Amino acid sequence: MTQEIHIPDRIGRTTVGRAQPKTLITRGSGFVDRYDGVINPFIGCSFGCTYCYASNFASSETMQKEWGSWVTAKTNIYQQIDKLPKGSLNGKTIYMATATDPYQPLERQALATRVVMECLVDNQPRVKMVIQTRSPLVERDIDLFQELVQGGGRLQINMTVTTDDEEVRKDFEPGCPSNPARLKSVASLTRQGVQTCITMTPLLPLRNAAAFGQQLLDTGCRRFIIQDFHAPAKPGVRFVRGTDARAPEHLERHYGLEHSEALKAYRQEYFASKATLAGMLPQLGVGKPGFAPPF
Repeated sequence: MTQEIHIPDRIGRTTVGRAQPKTLITRGSGFVDRYDGVINPFIGCSFGCTYCYASNFASSETMQKEWGSWVTAKTNIYQQIDKLPKGSLNGKTIYMATATDPYQPLERQALATRVVMECLVDNQPRVKMVIQTRSPLVERDIDLFQELVQGGGRLQINMTVTTDDEEVRKDFEPGCPSNPARLKSVASLTRQGVQTCITMTPLLPLRNAAAFGQQLLDTGCRRFIIQDFHAPAKPGVRFVRGTDARAPEHLERHYGLEHSEALKAYRQEYFASKATLAGMLPQLGVGKPGFAPPF
């Protein structure tokens, strides 16, 4: 089993810090309040998506503004997950993660997420896991996913896919893997028997909703969730669980409109795209209800 966590000082443009939190599993709340627990293997996220609501939970205004330029590794993650009584999570639903990406670039060296999965396979074999990511690195751990399911557990990989337009992706998600790479990863996982779900959360502007829907279906995935992003009503406003204030600025540039008109244009496009996708996709959850435990 991997036990040693290797923490570099930097990952690209991102400064890496270290922390030893008192607990690893927290209670589910908000859109995952029906889960028994939540695991965030890191604090912060180097993907730094401009709309990410999690930036609002950073511990200082400076860290909020610099979301994506820092991430904190939990150096005691093995001790925290390994100390759980054997079988104590069996039958429980666990969501990983709500405020970070468990397969962000730091994970390649830190192996924190893999440590969590190894401990669950060994000590909590009948846990029910949903893993949320936007990174093809998730494929690295397919051996553990398969072992967990073979041991009586349940597992679903939620892959966030936001648009069919790479220029839009580069504007809103400049630090993330491309959406085509994410779709390719979903197809690979699905072919290998891993239960998958594509989460369009948020759905960003599209080039062609029908063509995008076909791309989603071509992965073999049959579970989908869609949601718009909750933009503030006024420029520069930040609020808990709301979209980061940077995102509306990108909408203004995309549509070439001022704030309120850009939001209106986005919502009109979102509802039209959602209607098209709803007519194509076999199982489409909308917003919070869509994130209910799938098993």
